[in-house]
Amino acid sequence: MTGYVMLALFFLFTTAQLIVLYVVYQKLSGMIQLLGKEVGSNARNVVSQVEGLLAVYTEAAPSHALPRSGGWAASPDMLHVLISVIHSKRPSMVLECSSGLSTIVIASCLRRQGSGKVISLEHSLEYAAKTRELIRIHGLQEWAQVVDAPLIPVALDGWAGCWYDVSALSPAVKADMLVVDGPPSDEVYLGRYPALPVLTGHLKDNALILLDDSDRDAERTMVTRWSKLYPTLREIPVERCEKGCRLFSVDQLSIATS
Repeated sequence: MTGYVMLALFFLFTTAQLIVLYVVYQKLSGMIQLLGKEVGSNARNVVSQVEGLLAVYTEAAPSHALPRSGGWAASPDMLHVLISVIHSKRPSMVLECSSGLSTIVIASCLRRQGSGKVISLEHSLEYAAKTRELIRIHGLQEWAQVVDAPLIPVALDGWAGCWYDVSALSPAVKADMLVVDGPPSDEVYLGRYPALPVLTGHLKDNALILLDDSDRDAERTMVTRWSKLYPTLREIPVERCEKGCRLFSVDQLSIATS
């Protein structure tokens, strides 16, 4: 009788071990699959960024080496989309929220097409000085201008926070393309929302709006609110970018009254 009990106990113990091993195997298998997908995704992103960087140097043809991309600066894949839009639409005036690497790329494209200018709003005196120095190094003074625009309290219908002071922006500025990549939106929710309502008077009808970081929840909400404010806002398909990038056009910049 004791032998049967020992055999049963051994069987139960062995079965329990097998169950534990099976559960561990399933978990490890799932982790390996997820890791494989992540590695594959990262590899595809690296390839996309390298392709974007090569395109930037080929199509924008900067006269000197560009500063590092990524992080706070625009990613190469987004810059590639930006270049493609400029080459396709040939804007005569580009208005940019923020300054830096993208300013140099835009100005280089405009110089290559032989016409146009980019005006960049910058809230940081330090970054404004760095961008102006880059403009000087690349010989782009004719094609680019940085406007000091400190962040000041701004109140709009349904939104309040700090945004660029655009008082130094000449009323004569009428852009046919707006690039929204600032200000930093980590302190104020929907911190980039004012771009379209505040700059409406500086945009032409049928203006293009290129939005970086569009995969973030705040930017998605912002686009929804823009669509309600401007019924003629329509999206133009562009290539997928690492942090999200969306292109829009506004046929008429009149704000909806209801």
